[in-house]
Amino acid sequence: MTFPTAATQHYNSQRRIAASTLRSSKRLWRRVGTDFDAGWALIAAELNAIIADAMREAAEGGIAYVPEVLAQTSQPTSGLATVSAAAFVGWTREGLPVDEVLHASVRIAKQAIASGASPAGAAVIGGRSLDRVVTSVIADADRQAVQVTLTPTRVGGYVRMVRAGACRRCIVLAGRWYAWNEGFERHPNCNCRHIPASEDRAGDWSTDPYEMFRSMSPEEQERVFGRSEARAIREGADIFRVVNTERRGLPGPRAHNAPRLTVDEIYRTAGSRSNAVRMLTEQGYILPGGQQREGVIGYGDLGLDSKGSHYFGFGALGRGGTRAGAAYVHRLAATTGRRDPLARETMTAAERRLNDAVLAARAVAEGRNPYGTYKLTDAGRKRAVDDLALEIDKLRRKVHPRQVHKLADMLGVLY
Repeated sequence: MTFPTAATQHYNSQRRIAASTLRSSKRLWRRVGTDFDAGWALIAAELNAIIADAMREAAEGGIAYVPEVLAQTSQPTSGLATVSAAAFVGWTREGLPVDEVLHASVRIAKQAIASGASPAGAAVIGGRSLDRVVTSVIADADRQAVQVTLTPTRVGGYVRMVRAGACRRCIVLAGRWYAWNEGFERHPNCNCRHIPASEDRAGDWSTDPYEMFRSMSPEEQERVFGRSEARAIREGADIFRVVNTERRGLPGPRAHNAPRLTVDEIYRTAGSRSNAVRMLTEQGYILPGGQQREGVIGYGDLGLDSKGSHYFGFGALGRGGTRAGAAYVHRLAATTGRRDPLARETMTAAERRLNDAVLAARAVAEGRNPYGTYKLTDAGRKRAVDDLALEIDKLRRKVHPRQVHKLADMLGVLY
């Protein structure tokens, strides 16, 4: 399904605001010259006013966007509140005064001179810092306004809209659904946006990270992901595994007594394509589940230990090994390569939601309270019914990956 028109228009509008403001800030920075303190004093008031206007315009656009996209996607608009665009002006998402963060470009330029840069070179460095701040505070004003406007509604969250030109950190998050109270993970110059959506509507606008990867030329793939990493993904490696090995600090060569060959090392030593595929599989980059946009079950495989055996994590429910039972079940499934699909410790988050909804509905049918030891209430009954109905609807809409449908069959869910 294509992105809603309102989402595309909002994205383009915010880009125009940022581009126009960036041109103005660059023009003012050129007036600073190389006497940074004196030059900043000349432009600070005008620059702060321009940024304030841009943040207000961006926030107004975010506030107006929510009811438009909800109406366009046939989602409930009840609960919409009057949100103040002015509330998102003058402060960064971290709660710092914008004027102080803008002034940091002067300090960075002076530090560059102290490190040996020429005055002209320091001006370039300070200008780049200012550019990053300007684009970030404008984008954050929009994102925060969208999220605040969305919060009082009955819509449960949002889908991350990732567009062409995104970095690899964003591409692997394309189409990911977040609850209304989850922050918008971002980095400087990130241009991703929200599409408000309940969880059961998330699949309507899910962007497949693999489709985005395949839509890029080989040269673009290698520029974004790295030459070896792009080649590994083309060979069938899990895109999440390739990116997250670097991002999350998963063990690399000779790390933590659980050495994992990097993709570069595999291609440097493999000698042949078939050997490279074998090594990528052994090292956990190519996973049995194949390339799926939702990711696959990797069982926390962190590579090979000094004895040539696979080294595994403890699982999402193992709490770093502190929950011995859950960690044991998870590691048993990992080491044997087989799991009990009904064992909650080895389920994906989507599987656990379905499993819990089914068990809760059964408990309510038997007159038991699945949410605590107190007496079952009407609210508890309604919650169980609604949760199961939501999961069944997702099954019907084929939002879930294949293994969730298999679990539904095992649990006897009719959909």
